[in-house]
Amino acid sequence: PSHYNPFTNPEGTQARRDTVLAAMLKNGKISQAEYEQAVATGLDLNPQTVTSGCTGAETAQYFCSYVEQTILQSEAFGADVQDRAKLLARGGLTIRTTLDSRLQSEAQAQIEAQVPVGDASGAGSAMVSVEPGTGKILAMAQNTVYTPEPGAGRTQLNFNVDADMGGTPYGFQPGSTMKPFTTAQWLKSGRSLSDTIDATRTSYPAGFDWQAKCLGANTEFDEWKFKNASEGFERPMTVSQGLTQSVNTATVAQAALLDLCDIRDTATSMGVHRAVDGEPLEVTSPSFVLGGQEVSPLTMAAAYATFASGGQYCEPTALTEVTDGRGNSYEVPGENCSRAISEDVAAAVTLPLQNLVNGSPGSISPIGVPAAAKTGTTDQSEQTWTVGYTTGISTASWVGNWNSYTSLNNQEINGVTRSYVDGSALAGAQWTQYMKAVAGLYAADAFPAVPAELR
Repeated sequence: PSHYNPFTNPEGTQARRDTVLAAMLKNGKISQAEYEQAVATGLDLNPQTVTSGCTGAETAQYFCSYVEQTILQSEAFGADVQDRAKLLARGGLTIRTTLDSRLQSEAQAQIEAQVPVGDASGAGSAMVSVEPGTGKILAMAQNTVYTPEPGAGRTQLNFNVDADMGGTPYGFQPGSTMKPFTTAQWLKSGRSLSDTIDATRTSYPAGFDWQAKCLGANTEFDEWKFKNASEGFERPMTVSQGLTQSVNTATVAQAALLDLCDIRDTATSMGVHRAVDGEPLEVTSPSFVLGGQEVSPLTMAAAYATFASGGQYCEPTALTEVTDGRGNSYEVPGENCSRAISEDVAAAVTLPLQNLVNGSPGSISPIGVPAAAKTGTTDQSEQTWTVGYTTGISTASWVGNWNSYTSLNNQEINGVTRSYVDGSALAGAQWTQYMKAVAGLYAADAFPAVPAELR
C-alpha cells in the first residue's frame, strides 16, 4: 500500500486508479462517459497533518506518556517491550485512568499563568497531584508541548517523573523540601518538636563523628560548609521553628544527633528515591538532608501524601482498567500502600508545615481549608519547589531549569525580573492558586491533633 501513497507517488497512484476504472468499464460497472470523466479528473490532494499517540491528545499529553510507559514496562501487557508496543498501537485498547480532568485543567492553567509555554526564559514549570491513602495520580501538567519537533516550549521529556518513565535524565534537586524527612526521623527517635537545638553551626570539620551505620565503622566525610538562606538564624531554636522557617543549620543540627542512614531509610519508606535510577538516596555526604540529590515531582508528591494520609505511603498509580478490542481485560496494579511512619509522627510533622502556609511566605497563602507545605530552593535558585497537601490532595509544584543549571535569579520570566527566586515565589504561587481552586473537590478535613509528647 505504501507504494501507492498519493502523497509520495502521485503518478503511480493515478495510473493505478485508471487501471481500476478501466476494469470497471470492461465489466459494465460504469459507462464510457463516466469512465472518460473520471480518468480526466486529477487527484486533487488536500493533505492534512494527522497526529497519533500522545502527540494527538487534546489534554494531559504528559500523563498520556506516563500511561504509555506504564503499559510498556508491565508484563501484564506482553512478554516483552515489542509485544506491549504492538498491543498499545494495534490492540484497540480502552484505557481508564485515575486522572481527574477538573484538576488537570486547573493545574495546566496555573502553571502557564506563572511560566507560559515558550517563555523566553526557557524555564520549566510542572505540577503533579496524588490522592493520599490511594496513590492515584489526579493531575500531571507542565508548561511545554509534547512533541519530538524542536523549538521553544517543545519536548517529550516529562518533568514530573523519573528518567525511566520518560523524565529528564537526572531529575531535580529538591532543596529544603527534603527537610521534613529528617524531622520525621527525629520524632521517630523519641524526641519532640519543642526540643531546642543548637542551630549556630555552619560547618562541620572532616572527621566529625557523623553516625551512618549502613556505611560500617570508621565513617568519615570531608569538611562541610554551608549557610542559611537568610542571615540571623544561626542561633538556638526549636525543631518546629527550624522546619517552619526552613533553617539549614537547624536541620543539619538534628541530623548530627541522628543516624544518617536512619534518615535515609525513613525517606525511602515514604517513597523517596533518586530520579536517575530509582535507587535510595546515597549516604555519601550529609548534604542529602538538605536536598543535594535529584528526585522527581511525582516522588515528592507521593512522599508528602504519606504525611497527609496519617503515615501510609502508597505507590503512585495511573491505571484503573484496561480492555482490548475483543473485550479482554488486563491486570492493572491495585493500590499498594504500607505503613511508613506512625499517625502521631505524621501529625507532628504536619504542624510546622501548616504553620508555614498560615504564615504566608512569598506568594504562598492559606487556601481556605487546612493545608501544609514546604518550600525548597537550590543554592543558586536553579530549581524551586513548593510541595504541600490537604487530607485529600498532595501536590508537588516545581519551577526551574530543565536543560541546564542556570539560575532563575535576574531572569525575565513571564515579563517579570526578580533578583531572587525561591520556592515561595513562582512555584508557591501556582501551588497556592491551584490548591485554592481544587481542594474542595476532595477531603479537606482538619489535620489530627499532635500528641503532647511530640509537641
